[in-house]
Amino acid sequence: MNSKNSFIAELIESSAGAYASYAAQLLLERRPEAAERFGTDPFAGWRDHLRGRLYELAASIETDEPRIFANRVAWTRQAFEARGVPIEDVREALGCLREVLEEELPERNRIDLSAYFEPAEEALEGFPMDGVTPLRADTPGGRIAAEYLLAVLEGDRHRASRVVLDAIPDRITVEQAYREVLVPAEIELGRMWHLNELTVGEELFATSVTEMVIAQLYALIDRKPWNGKVLLASPTETNRHGIGIRIISDFFEMEGWRVILLDQPLPGLEFAQTCKTFKADVVALSASMSVHLRSAMHLIQAVRSEPGLEHVKVLVGGMAFMDSDDLWQRVGADGYASSPETALATAARFAGLAHPHAAVS
Repeated sequence: MNSKNSFIAELIESSAGAYASYAAQLLLERRPEAAERFGTDPFAGWRDHLRGRLYELAASIETDEPRIFANRVAWTRQAFEARGVPIEDVREALGCLREVLEEELPERNRIDLSAYFEPAEEALEGFPMDGVTPLRADTPGGRIAAEYLLAVLEGDRHRASRVVLDAIPDRITVEQAYREVLVPAEIELGRMWHLNELTVGEELFATSVTEMVIAQLYALIDRKPWNGKVLLASPTETNRHGIGIRIISDFFEMEGWRVILLDQPLPGLEFAQTCKTFKADVVALSASMSVHLRSAMHLIQAVRSEPGLEHVKVLVGGMAFMDSDDLWQRVGADGYASSPETALATAARFAGLAHPHAAVS
């Protein structure tokens, strides 16, 4: 890990509010029409937006991976265009942010910001709108996922629950309900929110329904006998996107692991102590957003630094790790999994277990 990068990342994150306020003020002075995009308090709207970009920049700098920031800027353009915000606003906001940082960051610790902003500026110009849906109509699970999604969008959580539960076991298995119904539906809901096809309230309701159905499915899972191994699973930040780690945890329980699932992340020292308390063999961390990568690094460092946990392996997953093939290595993990099957196979290898059922992808 580059100590200078770590220092600058920490400085940017800790001062994000001040830097974002300065950049938002510059933006509204230079481009007054940008005030029309954020309702009654455009300064607060742009400040909050720019603060989010600064957190993503901090993650990009600490991991020394410019593509993280570039991809998030491109993601922003896509979301803003769907909401009627012109790309010129986003471009000017990015320029103001860069100007503020070049002026305010301490000279002796300065890094080459162009290495991060130039790829972001290029991504801003060339990112296409994505209309691909993960839902499939040619499989039983895909058809149930479509029925489930329709019930959720119509605000009928009872029907949404019955659509899934009544299909088990005649049409799909519990495993298929997770993999082919809930996961694709959640991805589609995220895509719809991103493209302004859902309100924040609708997205929150949909997430609560999915969490309810996961809890109902948990009572139906078949568990193999305990294999003697313990998985400690946790999100890296408190957020409403913890569905992935819950699904992964249930798959591990089906396979015979004892799972200690944390709904919220602990501070580093307490997290390491919890690993000791429950005698964890493998830690699974989920990061759904790039701004959670620094938290993942700190948790991994805490495990590595704690005497008695030298044997513990760390497995990471989540959308945040898709910006780069080796990002999991940059945060210090032992492995990365993009699916429950890959997670099971990798963890089994870490723990010295035979696992003929998982197909590594």
